[in-house]
Amino acid sequence: MKKKVCAGCGMVFVAKDGNGNPTCPVCFGTSQHSGMVQEVEISEEKLKVATCAYCRITADKTHWGLNDLPFYEIRNNTFYCGCRGWS
Repeated sequence: MKKKVCAGCGMVFVAKDGNGNPTCPVCFGTSQHSGMVQEVEISEEKLKVATCAYCRITADKTHWGLNDLPFYEIRNNTFYCGCRGWS
């Protein structure tokens, strides 16, 4: 499946700026790359074995769908499962 990722940090775009353009939730306002998009093909098999950066659970063992892993970062194949809360 194709994902739009930040050219700066590799985070999948899940946010929009004030004009409705996709932007990186990590780099927004701090990096010249926050609006630069790369389209990357990511296999479903790779997404299934993505791990939470904190508790190391794999994506296929969470309630998250592979299309909407929160804070998915392509370089390290990691995401955030919510194990430490959301605030």
